[in-house]
Amino acid sequence: MKTNFYTKKAVLSRALRGALILLTVLTARAQQWTPKDPTNIALHKPAKQSSVFEVAAANRAVDGNTNGHWGQRSVTHTHGGNNPWWEVDLLGVYDISSITIYNRTDAAPERLNNFTIRVSDHPLKGRIGGQVINPADRNFFRGSKTFNANARGQYVSIQIEGNGILSLAEVVIKGTPVSVIVDKNTNLALGKSTRQSSVFDYGSSNKANDGNTNGNWNFGSVTHTNNDNRAFWEVDLGKNYLIEEVKIWNRTDCCQDRLKNFDIFVTDKPYDDVRGRLDPYATQDQNTLPRDRQSYTGIAFGRYVRVQLNGSNNLNLAEVEVFGKELGELNTSISQISREVYRVSKYDNGLPREWPQESELAVAVSEGYDFNDTSEQTSSNWWETSVEVSTSVSILLHEFDVTVGAKGGGNTSNTTINSIRQNIQLSETETKKDVLTCPPNSTVYKFVKFRLVEKPFEYTYKGNKYRFQKVLSTSKPIGQSGAYAYPLNFDPGLEMDEDQFISEENYQKIISNYESQKLRSDDDLQKSQNTTVATNMAINNSVSTATSGTVSNPPANVPNTANSSAPTAAVDTNTTSTMTAATPKVSQVEYCDGNGNPIGYFTLVDGVWMEHDVAGNVSNEFSEGSRDASEIVLNDLNRGGVVIKLDLANKRIWYSDNNNNPFELYTISTILKQ
Repeated sequence: MKTNFYTKKAVLSRALRGALILLTVLTARAQQWTPKDPTNIALHKPAKQSSVFEVAAANRAVDGNTNGHWGQRSVTHTHGGNNPWWEVDLLGVYDISSITIYNRTDAAPERLNNFTIRVSDHPLKGRIGGQVINPADRNFFRGSKTFNANARGQYVSIQIEGNGILSLAEVVIKGTPVSVIVDKNTNLALGKSTRQSSVFDYGSSNKANDGNTNGNWNFGSVTHTNNDNRAFWEVDLGKNYLIEEVKIWNRTDCCQDRLKNFDIFVTDKPYDDVRGRLDPYATQDQNTLPRDRQSYTGIAFGRYVRVQLNGSNNLNLAEVEVFGKELGELNTSISQISREVYRVSKYDNGLPREWPQESELAVAVSEGYDFNDTSEQTSSNWWETSVEVSTSVSILLHEFDVTVGAKGGGNTSNTTINSIRQNIQLSETETKKDVLTCPPNSTVYKFVKFRLVEKPFEYTYKGNKYRFQKVLSTSKPIGQSGAYAYPLNFDPGLEMDEDQFISEENYQKIISNYESQKLRSDDDLQKSQNTTVATNMAINNSVSTATSGTVSNPPANVPNTANSSAPTAAVDTNTTSTMTAATPKVSQVEYCDGNGNPIGYFTLVDGVWMEHDVAGNVSNEFSEGSRDASEIVLNDLNRGGVVIKLDLANKRIWYSDNNNNPFELYTISTILKQ
């Protein structure tokens, strides 16, 4: 008896294990997504028919199951009557190439005869109209039959001519989209792939997004799970949307109290694949009396919408509708690039004499997004002009940054999105004020070189493509900064983007053409002096001293090195280069304090020496009293008796007047000649 006891126990144990394995398999199968076949444009689309016999609703003919046996619960069935019909809404206009009809197989295949297929741009519901695909004949077929369509429309109907019963196992339609419009009134869940925790009887998941809100179980459009712990229903919208509203339609013939104490989730991946804590999009507590229909509003980003009970019960849904905005598609798979660019600063001097001019010199390019590229279709700055597009891009980028930062984990889909666009970090070009003494009637350009490491993106929305990039790290200037003088308002062929950057290729072309385009003494602008500015300063001379409220050292008036693609000559603070065959003459003296901080400078303009402060403002004017190789004596034109001596040999500036003996004022930092 003891042995028999253990034998029975072992048999029972094996049976129990087998039952558990079977239950696990059945549960796993129940949770699979409804079939996806992008070539079948009728799959899961909303369908209707003239009447419903024994819950054999119209949605059975677009459920992806071609099994024609009645016992498999995937065959439609109308009541007997005059001209019974079935119709599917493709949710958009298509060029339809073929229509394949699968007939019932277990019995009565002859019922499907003397029928007409029509394609229309509006619902027919049994009425005559649209384009006839096949003329009715009394021959029936077994299995399936394909009809060539060559028609355009949104609705496809099948109608028995005369008395009869219409049964369909499946209708498969092939075609290409012409126009599929998604707007604020579009139910995003309609006809999409679904799944649920389990399936009781014929309450499959696709019945909650078939377009039929009838909550009576007997009309075949209500879902039904088993009594599961945390029973759920989930829909895949196909891509990410900005979700704004979810409507739920309850069962109406009984059992309404089952639909309470549940959460709605919106996620950018299937719920089971989300890691970490997830906040619900909306919650229905257990104390609220269920309604036939309830609307839940809020802002969330995601592709998947899930309704899940918080306890153990059956989940019944008549319909789930989801509304929101299309966000477009963001391509984040493009590899990062490194490129060299030049920031352009422009100085215009329209005066008939040499004069300091001010511009902004780039000193850094910060990390962040750069949206100043344009789309393929338009040259407008879409980030500033299209709030709809820029907001969509911001949301997609927010999700991308979070995913990258979390290395693929985490979730922020249910975060309220009110200020994401404003919080997107933009790449900025940091500049400092720069003062440059320019020749008369000239335009001078400076070029500051940067190496940018960027992540490119491509965004597609409503047929338009938008390209932009993210600067991955803050960039400082590299290489050289050149200054090149041209006739006033001359454009040397700059191909600048909105941030005033040019490419390496454009820069090299400008440099190679400089000798033939530069400012010359025999140009039309005869007021220019017989000099040409082509100053090429080391970047630490042109940028590091250009701080707010200060002046960077004005360039030496030296000619550009011919045929040089990357001039590198720096300002010489001790000597200057010869401009013409004549003996060079001191024309500018810069001075600083004892710590080397710039104070101002003297310039010789049309025979008059002018003293400038660091901002370029003229403070005093002098006539030249005497000059030799070692010193220049200046007499103040407005203050009698005031004399300034520029001691070139010892690099000192001396001051004297009627009441004082000469005393040292400043140290000379730079002597420029022309």
